[in-house]
Amino acid sequence: MKRLLGITGAIALCFIFATGLWLFIRLTQFRAGIEQVKANGHPISIADLQKPNSEEAEAALNSFNQLIPKIEAFETAMWEDEEALSRPVDEAMLARFDELVATYPELFPALEELSQRTEIGFDVQGDSQEFLDALMDRVHKPRSIARIVAWKARILTAQDKPNEAVETSLQTLRLARLFGNEPMLVSQLVTIACRGIAIDSIDEILASEQLSTETATRLNDELELHDSFAGYKTCLLGERAYGIESTSELGILVQAYGGKGYLDVLSNAIEDADKEAFEQNDASRTEYSTWKDGQLGEMLIPALDQIQAAISRTRSQIRALRIINALQSRAEADSASEIIAQDEISQDELVTLGVPMKMTVDTMNGKPMIVKRDGDRWLVYSVGLNLIDDGGNLESAPDQNDFGLGGE
Repeated sequence: MKRLLGITGAIALCFIFATGLWLFIRLTQFRAGIEQVKANGHPISIADLQKPNSEEAEAALNSFNQLIPKIEAFETAMWEDEEALSRPVDEAMLARFDELVATYPELFPALEELSQRTEIGFDVQGDSQEFLDALMDRVHKPRSIARIVAWKARILTAQDKPNEAVETSLQTLRLARLFGNEPMLVSQLVTIACRGIAIDSIDEILASEQLSTETATRLNDELELHDSFAGYKTCLLGERAYGIESTSELGILVQAYGGKGYLDVLSNAIEDADKEAFEQNDASRTEYSTWKDGQLGEMLIPALDQIQAAISRTRSQIRALRIINALQSRAEADSASEIIAQDEISQDELVTLGVPMKMTVDTMNGKPMIVKRDGDRWLVYSVGLNLIDDGGNLESAPDQNDFGLGGE
């Protein structure tokens, strides 16, 4: 019995020693990873994300904060009509919109002024939980603005003012750029959603109206600024800094068990942040699920998958909208008539019409975007997450549809 107890005790001691050594190695690797992040000049704490605002950024922040109560009140009143962004505009909706504009006459001019700002300040502070709570309170305001602006665009469209409606929707796109450098994944998802709201609104206008040359040019110029998703890398750097600090607050065991996996997953995403889907390596696109290096890293995988899919979908829609805009704005040009008269248009023909080569590329597979007639409209799309041409099906399940715009 003593011998058995001795053997059992020895095994237990070996297990404890091995576990302790493993945790020590993992903790050392995590801390070394943090030092490498710091050496690269990237943020490693919430404090690093809280940099002084420039004069321009502070002015924009003050304007935004003053607008928040009006934005909330206007949106609440707007949603009294639960289908304000979907049902046909009627006299009752027009009257309600005019009533709200009269109640908050400064709102839309102030939003236009805010959209012209070049940067906006960031005043979220506190420990990890306070930082997250304050950020979540702020982050959804741009989406509220996007909905309000989309409602105004619908009203203007119903009043046969397509150019004014598109110019209004451009405010949302400019605001998405303004808020696009917020330092967390949820912030990026919100600004992507804002882009989506604006794109859908403009696509609806283009379905039945042709824009003036000036408006079509401004639309094209603005869309060009959104293709790169420059803020995505910024949000990943901020997410990593937040994670480093919050993980440190949870103690040594959590750092040792999950810290390295967390850094590995985010570092890989940061490395690929500037790449399009077809440029990313297989590990970054398909092997996240095999990284079992702690639950902290695994918890990020669904969010990264979601945001990468959203970026690919929105980038495809941006390119599709630019192509549709180019086709419609050149529709009456003699030099383009022969091309536009076709049922399908090639990549070279799109370039001939003035579409930049990059905007004709399918972000999912690197091949040309597909452009063909569908009834009275152009259907422009890329393949979707399954990397298969589903014939321009834009409505089915997310893993079975294509990404694009147009069509009947």
